[in-house]
Amino acid sequence: MHLILQYWNTLIHTTLLPSRECPPVLTDESIESFIKQSEEEQDKVRNSLLEGMLKRSKLKDKQQWVRITQAMLIRLIDKLYSYTQSKEVDLKIFHLYKIVIGHLEDTLNFIKDFFGIYFDYDERVPVTYLIICLKELSTQVKLLHEIVQPHKPYIQALAEIIVNNFNKFCLENKNAATYNQLEYQKDLMDHLLTNKTLASEDSISEVLFYFNYNDHDYIAYLKEKLSSLTESLDTTKEKIAALRFNGFSFLKYS
Repeated sequence: MHLILQYWNTLIHTTLLPSRECPPVLTDESIESFIKQSEEEQDKVRNSLLEGMLKRSKLKDKQQWVRITQAMLIRLIDKLYSYTQSKEVDLKIFHLYKIVIGHLEDTLNFIKDFFGIYFDYDERVPVTYLIICLKELSTQVKLLHEIVQPHKPYIQALAEIIVNNFNKFCLENKNAATYNQLEYQKDLMDHLLTNKTLASEDSISEVLFYFNYNDHDYIAYLKEKLSSLTESLDTTKEKIAALRFNGFSFLKYS
């Protein structure tokens, strides 16, 4: 175990480890003591992390130091979160679990904020963060769907493809997703909901091509639209002219 996380590791895997036969029974005083110690541990871990960075001169060693700490924190968060899912957990102990999870999350966010260049964005996010992000995405998907309702049918059809893709992502990644995967979905949604992006097919397409959006249904949508515009034309020049006249924004990126 990563030594700078030894206290939390022992607390989670030993002291607070639930058992079906004998769930942990703690007094109010011991619970408050654990909370206080865990709160103090945040500063100790941050200082140890900084000291470890200063001791390492090579970028590779710094990166490894950060990523090991990151990975272990994520696993501790997930383990403690799994304890909260038991129906038999006492309310006071549940409260303790949640507070310690918060301390772990704050420490992980500290690493992400201050050592972002070494942070592993291909690492899966903690389940607690995943739940929040997917819930927010689901809310934004409903908003997106509502915004396009007054617009023309072809815009609604395009939006439906996007909505289905977001819903599919939320469903398929409800148990695990990486930082990069989540950031992509969040950034895409933010751009789609910016100003009047959803008011026209061109503005939507600009965003999708900017994000290299390669959803199978969207590619099929484009193929069908391209075919309908060019199938009656004989020459390549005529076909290009027709596409430009109809404002296909992806031509700007070609």
